Amino acid sequence: MTPDRSPRLWFAAGRGRELAIFGAAVMVATTLAVGFAWRALDTMSDELRTARLREAELLAAQVEYFVSAAFFDLELTAAVVATDLDAQRAPVFGTDSLPFDDSTLATLLFDEYGEVTAMRPSSVGVSEEEVGRGELAVVVAASTNAVSEPFTLGEGGRVVAALGVPMYASAGDRIGTVVGLIDLTGPVMAGFVEPAERIGVTGHADLIDDRGKVLVSTNPGHTLGEGDHPEFYTEAAELRAPLVRTVPHHADSGDVDVSSQHVMAWVPLRNAPWAVALGASAQETLAPVARLRTILVAAGIASLVVLTAGAVTAVGVRPKPTGRDGADGDDSHNLPP
Repeated sequence: MTPDRSPRLWFAAGRGRELAIFGAAVMVATTLAVGFAWRALDTMSDELRTARLREAELLAAQVEYFVSAAFFDLELTAAVVATDLDAQRAPVFGTDSLPFDDSTLATLLFDEYGEVTAMRPSSVGVSEEEVGRGELAVVVAASTNAVSEPFTLGEGGRVVAALGVPMYASAGDRIGTVVGLIDLTGPVMAGFVEPAERIGVTGHADLIDDRGKVLVSTNPGHTLGEGDHPEFYTEAAELRAPLVRTVPHHADSGDVDVSSQHVMAWVPLRNAPWAVALGASAQETLAPVARLRTILVAAGIASLVVLTAGAVTAVGVRPKPTGRDGADGDDSHNLPP
């Protein structure tokens, strides 16, 4: 009787080890490729967040320039007034000394006792009660350039901030303060945050004070409120350092953006106790990465499916029968007598 020549599975015929090695190699290569690609996508996400921070820094620089220019004009006014007072001349105090006419409501001259001695333009109608309020008193009493907390002014409810510059005589004595009232609800300040809407459908920006309160916003309803990210604003205001994070989004009722998270950048100003916050929904900000992750996952799954299908197909292949009549089993009956 001849040895049993029954068909065997492919791997049982001596090819199983090669198939296992090949499959393991493909699996390891696929895993490494997916891992490296995933890490590259993480790097891309970080770069998108960094780009958001750079955009916020650019916006903050524009606001800083505005504040610096306003202080410069106030300092120039203070120098002219102090020179006139030293020379015992009536101070020259006209509308040409107002910084940024379309955003400055008024410029006020305080004497060394904190009393208003002049105001231009007089048509603004700042009442004595408003002149004596605490926010202005802090600025008037400051020995260096100062910015007040925001407050509402007049019946129109305009939100303003006071910028104060102390005046000193040539002998070094304090002789008063020049104060400029900046309209935070005016077109100039609003113009700083409006470009944020160009970063996306959910793009928005806020100018925040050191208490985490909104001064200027792409959503006017947030003025003097907490905005959409109160926890982030409060924490960032305490840190006073540039940062970018993915933070919770508290949408207002009726807000078209109902996303749960936003990628927000925060940059404090160097010449005022304010900061710029700029961001958009995490889904919109990281959309390019999300699409690539989806493609990567699909490619990885497809590779595994192909590998598995190939292994199953290979395992199912049987060798051709060895008998002359093509029958399975013992072929001794085909031998000649």
